[in-house]
Amino acid sequence: MSRQFGYPLAVQQAALRQAVDDGNPHLAFEDGSAWVHLTYYIVQADKQQPGPDKALAAAAQAVADEAARFGTPKSLRALLATAPDALAQNTPPAMLYAGLVWFVLRLKSAATSMLSYQQSLLEAGIAASDRREALHALGPMVEEARASIAPLLQGLNKWKDGVLPANAALAQLATQTGTDLQAQQEALGRLQATIASIEGQLAHLGLFRGHKKKELEAQLHALREQLARDTALSEQLRLQLEGVNLLLTNGGWLETAIDELIHWLDGLRTAWSALGSGTTQLAADASDADLGNDSWLAQTLASAMAFPLWQALITAAQRYASNALVDFPAPPVAAGWQP
Repeated sequence: MSRQFGYPLAVQQAALRQAVDDGNPHLAFEDGSAWVHLTYYIVQADKQQPGPDKALAAAAQAVADEAARFGTPKSLRALLATAPDALAQNTPPAMLYAGLVWFVLRLKSAATSMLSYQQSLLEAGIAASDRREALHALGPMVEEARASIAPLLQGLNKWKDGVLPANAALAQLATQTGTDLQAQQEALGRLQATIASIEGQLAHLGLFRGHKKKELEAQLHALREQLARDTALSEQLRLQLEGVNLLLTNGGWLETAIDELIHWLDGLRTAWSALGSGTTQLAADASDADLGNDSWLAQTLASAMAFPLWQALITAAQRYASNALVDFPAPPVAAGWQP
């Protein structure tokens, strides 16, 4: 039979980022700007405040509702406070972030089992028949790990169908609000010019123009009150729009971030399938002489590379799960900032 060297490394290579991590491995979806911007988006969506533009506020609330469906470390902490075993169930929590942590914990468990099982498979002195049986037994373990991906993929695709239209609607309204704000500020400028003109007229009135002076003073008082009201309203709208625009800055990465997460999960699903079919073929096709040969089996399973990568995956998954309750960082406010 022809040996297959790809499948023993498929899961680890799909799960881990390819960069050298100097003993600090990371899961692949953590690598790059998209995930960072997604966390900023979720954080900022939760901070939207009501403002004078009711339509904009409603659109921002729709985005906040979608962000809540994804979840945060804070909402995960709240979930675990009421349901401590939420991450230990056979199905993931409805909250997507909690579901991601649930999946990573299952990935860690599967990697631990695979490493232990394959190490025991290569212990010296094991009969070929026992090794063949053990290889066949890997199939259900692989399928269980693969099956855990489907519910998270379904949840992400459903969330994508909700959050992208909500984000697009908010962006459209924000553009209109920006136009409205500019018009308000131009109107304020004209109002200030009118006030300045009246103040100039008052300054040049003679002593015997009392009636005219009172008329102008009353007009000036009313205009100053209007200016104060309109300025306050314009400032409220500016602050409302500022928060929305900060959210939308990260919203530009939204589709990419979701697609990268989906791609990571799809890649893992394919990798588990490759591992399952590869070990099944090995169990079916290998001769007793081959399976009884420790060196041949170790080379076929690429143990020199596979075992350290399984351990790296265990480490990366444990690190991610351990940090899962730590709040996402707040988004920077510097214009043009890129991670």
